[in-house]
Amino acid sequence: MATLPYRFFINPFLSVTTGNYKRALSLGVDHKAKLVANQIDPEIAALVFSFDPVLQSYLNADQNLNSVLGTYKGKTQTVEELFELMNKEKLPFWEGQVFFYYPKGSSNATTLFPQGRKPFHNGTYEQQIQAIKVLGDKCALDPNLLAVSVNILAFHTQTLSARALQQSDGEGAAETLRSLRETARILLCQEMYGNMGALMRKYRANPVTVSNYFDITLLRSKNSWEEFEINSNSVLNVKNNNVPGDLNGIKIRNLFPAASAVILYIYTSTSETGVWNGQGITLAPGEEKELDENDFGQINPFFNVQNQSGFPGDFEVKGL
Repeated sequence: MATLPYRFFINPFLSVTTGNYKRALSLGVDHKAKLVANQIDPEIAALVFSFDPVLQSYLNADQNLNSVLGTYKGKTQTVEELFELMNKEKLPFWEGQVFFYYPKGSSNATTLFPQGRKPFHNGTYEQQIQAIKVLGDKCALDPNLLAVSVNILAFHTQTLSARALQQSDGEGAAETLRSLRETARILLCQEMYGNMGALMRKYRANPVTVSNYFDITLLRSKNSWEEFEINSNSVLNVKNNNVPGDLNGIKIRNLFPAASAVILYIYTSTSETGVWNGQGITLAPGEEKELDENDFGQINPFFNVQNQSGFPGDFEVKGL
């Protein structure tokens, strides 16, 4: 029998925002606001400094996708604006972080910047964006440069998303932007989890103080509907279900339009990507059901929803 991971080793931000990008946005914006309110403390100010670019990357990725989908009318940052930001602020900051540990001209510094700033200034947009990714990946392999690697890779996702928006043309671009938003969500959640660890250490004598930096209701709410986005021909893991009775009383609603005729398959599985196994329930467009574990046969560890159609859409869950 497989041993379940200790709960502190499970990132709660990833768990509660899977498929729920509005919740990820709410958690990120709220966390930053609470950090900023306490940034007179140098340790908190350092968290603000490292967290802000990751949040901005997610905001841009979300806005760029919504712009393509026609649901966001505000101004999004262009590739040109982001390159200007990189040249004026980002690149000097990255160099400063690297040269702090490895003086300019040293073998380690040359490995990270073999051509100096040239790859970031010359070539096509795609080549310059790739140069950012290469630098971020290299820094991620060095324990001294892990923090700056997060900053670099978040900015890479931001520029890649802006470039995809610039080249947008139909659903293909939307799928690319969805993938970039998911990458940005994961980075955002990992950074919040890391900040939670830093705050737990800082307030280890009074752990409840950590809750002042996060919207705990968003991490544990069971009383409101949560909207999930599911891609075409895909499986979405809604939650890990390891306790008997966890599914009883949960309500789920198919938000696909009636004209789509998209059926959702609701079931438990032995993995978070496991497909429909014939044991569970189905939901027609607009249909809502309250779950009963008796409908699922054997209860497996993962509670999944599958969309077997060629259309992306949404569903809602209450009582998780």
